[in-house]
Amino acid sequence: MASQANIGRMATAELLKYELKTISITAGLLLKAYRSYKRPGAPNGFTQIDIADQTGIAQSVISRIETGKHVELSSREISDILEACGVDVSNQAGKSLLALLVFLNEHESGLHSLKDLAPR
Repeated sequence: MASQANIGRMATAELLKYELKTISITAGLLLKAYRSYKRPGAPNGFTQIDIADQTGIAQSVISRIETGKHVELSSREISDILEACGVDVSNQAGKSLLALLVFLNEHESGLHSLKDLAPR
């Protein structure tokens, strides 16, 4: 019976890993949509280079976030990127997106290794 429970634990942890990846990719696509949104003063939206110039964060990091790849950033840097892309982090929706990205940034690697964590 313990081996079935162990298989279930490992399978569930693996499923969580893929769900987190899906959430990371979706959050990155949302960030890209905000960045690309046409607005006064930016009729074609902003480029990754525009956001990099505004925040001082490398364009390659912006690209990694938009494609759902893990990056090491502070919550302030994530907030700066969101604000530069036009996300209002003072309202509930913006705060929620910020909290999600900060959570993923801080915990993604640990959560990915859950399948290797054996119960005590």
